[in-house]
Amino acid sequence: MSKKIFLILIFISFLIGSFCFAPLENNSLTTFAQRELEIEYPTVPGVETPTTTKTTLPEYLRYIFTFAIIVAGLLAFGALIYGGIRHLTSAGDPTKMADARAQVTAGILGLIILLSSYLILNTINPQLVFPKKPPIQPAVAGIRIYTMEVCQEDEEHPSFKIPPEGMKDLTDPDLNWGFDGRKIKSIEFLGNPGDLTVSLWSNIEFKGAETTVDYPAGDTESCKQSGPDFPLATYKSISLDWHLPGVYLYASDSCVGDDYKIYQSSSATLPEFDNKTNSIKFIYGDKDPDTSEYKAKYAAILHEKENYMGWCDPFDQEPPPASGWCKSVPGGVSSITVYLKPVGEPVGQGVRFWEDKNFLGRAIPSETTYYKDGDSDAHLADAPDVADFNDKTTSIEIGGHYVAILFDGANFTGKCEVFMGRDPDLRNNSLGQCGLLGRFDCLSSFIIKARK
Repeated sequence: MSKKIFLILIFISFLIGSFCFAPLENNSLTTFAQRELEIEYPTVPGVETPTTTKTTLPEYLRYIFTFAIIVAGLLAFGALIYGGIRHLTSAGDPTKMADARAQVTAGILGLIILLSSYLILNTINPQLVFPKKPPIQPAVAGIRIYTMEVCQEDEEHPSFKIPPEGMKDLTDPDLNWGFDGRKIKSIEFLGNPGDLTVSLWSNIEFKGAETTVDYPAGDTESCKQSGPDFPLATYKSISLDWHLPGVYLYASDSCVGDDYKIYQSSSATLPEFDNKTNSIKFIYGDKDPDTSEYKAKYAAILHEKENYMGWCDPFDQEPPPASGWCKSVPGGVSSITVYLKPVGEPVGQGVRFWEDKNFLGRAIPSETTYYKDGDSDAHLADAPDVADFNDKTTSIEIGGHYVAILFDGANFTGKCEVFMGRDPDLRNNSLGQCGLLGRFDCLSSFIIKARK
């Protein structure tokens, strides 16, 4: 009994220690995004092995859960085998044979409990077994309109919040805003200065005479009142022209209309916008007054399926934003990778690929050089300087702040996967599961981008 208690305490201590020292994704770790862990975690089939301090908590928990299940299963199976050996070697001693049978029974029960718990949790909700990152919601804000000045309200003069997509018809009887007795006298901007421009329309559906109200960057007064630039009038619809920095996905094919979403971070799903994207544009952040550099320059990779799977299409707006920049999208987008481009020179050495696991064997471009920002290869089988590396890459090394966009087809086609950190064994990923039984390498073309 004392041995069992000791083993249980050891196992619990291991789990507690793992959770306590799991790296959290917060601002304090941003500087060390690519710092390697001080220990090497064993490879666990089906999950990504933590390799840097930037490993997110859901990924870390998934690794710990799977590792714990494997260890517990091995312990139960070992107890079963050991009990069987004891039973065979205890002939003639009824007491030892009874103890051996009890150990065999305990091993069988342990395996049944492990299998049952996995099946039950997976049936209830697969997220309980393999937790994933929650989808990042798009940035949203809006305005609030008032019938009193100085953005005040009371029971007789209520305010109304305009949603991010605007309001096509303020004459809705439930609102009763678009009639002569209810005029807009002040508007409160709920976001940051420079986020958007408001257009007030004399008719519904954003038609008729237009009056614009702005809250420019640097302005400190979020409440705008009726005046020369915003005359007292009755308005029947309101549209919002957003200037939030980020990635804009539009349902239209020309980056116009009110059916769009703004993303400032990657998202494994596109809630309420799945398979609706037809065009994309970027808005950068404010410029640094000292360097005249943009503080946030966005880039994006659109993915065909949820969880960053299927084909992908990278978008990188250069030169810096100008009015009218808009790119069409082939459609069928279900997830998005968002990253910031570097300000100044990229950090780190770059990216290189290795023929064997754990960065062994041949390397491209070589064992001493790296691919840099903007480097690419449309077909690794046709490049003489890499000695035909097509479908022969098993590990990827990323030194610094870089994004590696890998494709299993030539000319940047086919299944795609994005890496921002090194991986000693690509065969644990979707891109390393090609050919017979899915156990062969897939990389045929790639694009390298620098990130902040």
